Amino acid sequence: MGNAKRRSMAFLRMHPYCCFCGGQTLATTRDHWPSRALFDSRQSPEGYEFPACEACNRLSSQSEAIFVMFCRLVRPMVNGQFDSQTDRLIRALAEQHPELSQSLISRPIEVRRYLREKGLTLNAGTTTHGLGLVNLEHPDIGKAFETYFLKLALALHYKHTASILSQGGGVSLNVWSNADSAKEVPTEAFGPYLKARASLTRQKVDLSGQFVYEWNADTTTGTVSLFWIIFPGAFAALASVAADRQTLVKHLPANSVFPPFSPHPQVPR
Repeated sequence: MGNAKRRSMAFLRMHPYCCFCGGQTLATTRDHWPSRALFDSRQSPEGYEFPACEACNRLSSQSEAIFVMFCRLVRPMVNGQFDSQTDRLIRALAEQHPELSQSLISRPIEVRRYLREKGLTLNAGTTTHGLGLVNLEHPDIGKAFETYFLKLALALHYKHTASILSQGGGVSLNVWSNADSAKEVPTEAFGPYLKARASLTRQKVDLSGQFVYEWNADTTTGTVSLFWIIFPGAFAALASVAADRQTLVKHLPANSVFPPFSPHPQVPR
């Protein structure tokens, strides 16, 4: 038996249940979240592996591909070209989902309208494409973002409370893109409730330029948690997690509150 297999078995002994679908299904895999493809050279933060059943590990694959490509699209080009990792993602999505790839970046006329509405102007030498403003209007794209951030919120809740959100629990999500101005993100309303900032590193290399979040949680009961998640230059999300979904529904639009993923048939180890 190799070292990787032994580490995986030890991990699953410590974390026997999937943290994404209510805690009733045995975990059979280690799921890196945020996904490694998001990070340069796939160097993701240490300590962000989560117990998952096979079904939960697979169900986010399309959402992951869409979200990761969006994040990487807004990173700076080198000599007018995307880096090789981003280029591969773009080509793969274009082949598998051509209708999505055509709606990723806002058209020039939409960018100019956005700039007029915000009272902004382009810097000298900058094109509308160079702004990298993303378009989230395609329904499949919206669903992909919902799935990605829901899974991330469930993972972070488990990490910081050591509790799996049950099927009676819920996650509220609000997502902003780089097309939203700072004035449209009400950080003054929720900022005071955030108590800690995560340290995200890989072999002592700081990864906060690619992913960072602030959080607060009831670590005693594991019943509630709050996360302000940022993918710099691309997206941000506010996720509120509660063991009783109705406490969120009472105060928030029902369509912004989501349960954990549906339980899956048990897979023997």
